[in-house]
Amino acid sequence: MRRLACAAAAFLLASPLGASKEDPGAAAYRVTVAGLPIGEASLRAQRVDDRYRLEGRARLRFLFWGGEGVATAEGAANGEGLFPERHRLSYEGVRRPGSLAIDFEDGRAVRWESAPPPPPEVLEGRVPVAEADKEGVLDPLTALVVAAPADAAPETLCRRVAPVFSGLTRFDLAFEGARAAADGVVECAIRYRAVSGHRPDARGVRRLSEPDAIQVSLAPLADGLWGPHRISVATRFGPAELTRVR
Repeated sequence: MRRLACAAAAFLLASPLGASKEDPGAAAYRVTVAGLPIGEASLRAQRVDDRYRLEGRARLRFLFWGGEGVATAEGAANGEGLFPERHRLSYEGVRRPGSLAIDFEDGRAVRWESAPPPPPEVLEGRVPVAEADKEGVLDPLTALVVAAPADAAPETLCRRVAPVFSGLTRFDLAFEGARAAADGVVECAIRYRAVSGHRPDARGVRRLSEPDAIQVSLAPLADGLWGPHRISVATRFGPAELTRVR
């Protein structure tokens, strides 16, 4: 599923401006596919009292194709985790500009709007998203950030299931296999489980469902928040990787 790899980059990464001296609190990343550099990015995370806000920016380029996007997520934060209330994504350069908006209430996705709307051929053959599938969900950006203190045990960070609603699809990211690495980084394996909104016979869904298709390492992002240090997602072109450089 190439779109998932591109979405991961768009949600987490930023243009060089996003990682400039004017924004020292943003984590900077590089993006590669099969080892080839295709972009730069940043992710800024803030947690103040019982609120959190995330902002990711991405600029990707490859041969004659290029695009950039900005994603934000905000909501409530407490000892049990992060609870999104608002998710926004805007992008340009991928055929034509577009945007996505998802609103949440009490853990439920109550509204989503895509502009332009998906054409009929994109929606054909997909497993319907049931109303129950929208309960207790996270947006894709919030799903990759963990509310935990800087001294959290690796098992705490990697023993969870993130139920994700992207506006079109519903899937679970099951974190497991915690391992402490160098410099305070914690490595997790992730199992992708399609729930609805996907095409059952899609090669990308089968690829992502394989063991070790998605790997994540986590590091502190901000006070009380952990986020990606590295993400690797299997694609038919080789691994799409997001690696923190600062």
